Amino acid sequence: MRNDFMMAINQVCAERKLSREVVLAAVEAALISAYKRNFGAVTDITVLIDPNTGAARVFAEKEVVAQPADPKTQISLDEARQIRPEADFGQFVPVENTPRDFGALLPKPPSRSSYSASVKPSATPSIPPMRTAPARSLTAPSRARTCRAAT
Repeated sequence: MRNDFMMAINQVCAERKLSREVVLAAVEAALISAYKRNFGAVTDITVLIDPNTGAARVFAEKEVVAQPADPKTQISLDEARQIRPEADFGQFVPVENTPRDFGALLPKPPSRSSYSASVKPSATPSIPPMRTAPARSLTAPSRARTCRAAT
């Protein structure tokens, strides 16, 4: 079942002749900006949108340490291994940090009712991959947009 948000995405794709991945990537980048503006990001943030439901999920990368001094940027080894069993000290683990009202940040669908269902849904996104060193550039896995907070 498609919701209004995904219908709006598909409508934009059809009207502008853009691929669904390009439109979803742009929306994910916009949601990263909205998250940082509204919730004050202090770490790397990744936003993933489920292409079937339109549900947005936020992940904050946290460094695995023995004793977390800052819970916004660090996580204990025990907690990290609940997310990723192979996690080790010094690695960064994506921790879901989706606010309850994050869906309210999504744009409202257009008022026109023309909609094209010609775009096929892609696979459901999963948790972003774990990294072992701080990012030096704005690189990200396909469809996920990652922004590095100012240090």
